[in-house]
Amino acid sequence: MTELRLPTELLVAIFLFIPPPALALCARIFRRLRNVLLSAEFAALSLDILETPAALPRISTTPSTTAIARFTSYPVFQAVYADHVLVHLEHLIWPYKDLCGHLPLALPPLTSLATLGLSYNQLSGPILPDMSALIALKKLNLRSNHLTGKIPSSIGELTNLKFLVLISNRLWDHSKRITLPEKLDRLETLFQRTHW
Repeated sequence: MTELRLPTELLVAIFLFIPPPALALCARIFRRLRNVLLSAEFAALSLDILETPAALPRISTTPSTTAIARFTSYPVFQAVYADHVLVHLEHLIWPYKDLCGHLPLALPPLTSLATLGLSYNQLSGPILPDMSALIALKKLNLRSNHLTGKIPSSIGELTNLKFLVLISNRLWDHSKRITLPEKLDRLETLFQRTHW
């Protein structure tokens, strides 16, 4: 974010004729104003006023100018905007993006997410142990990453899930057996191989 920086000489010229007690009061007011402007409450209120839920992105595409401005501002604005956007996000499809690292242990509020496609990346570690927050999820594609460990039983609790692709990972238990969670019989498509 670009900050407005006035030359010191100009600031001196502006405040030169203000008595010191009044300057101290101005400093306190500016400090309080800064705290208000950088609060999560102000960030959420400004987002509610400036953007309607219909204007928020529903499909993962190139970020808008507004999104870029929000995500390059102060961290509190970034967090509030992410929460507002993620609640409405319906499809997150990012194959071949060289995403790496572990999946987060806790999920942000992705209650509208119907499609999660992160195939052909470099993601590692276990699949999220608790996926129950993804209540609208219909399609999950984590194909061709470096995921390890057991397939979490919480996948079986996703009642809307119809399409699951986990091949080309290393998802097995300690005995090198692939154990599928119960309740996956409702899946229309399940891609599995001996070596996930």
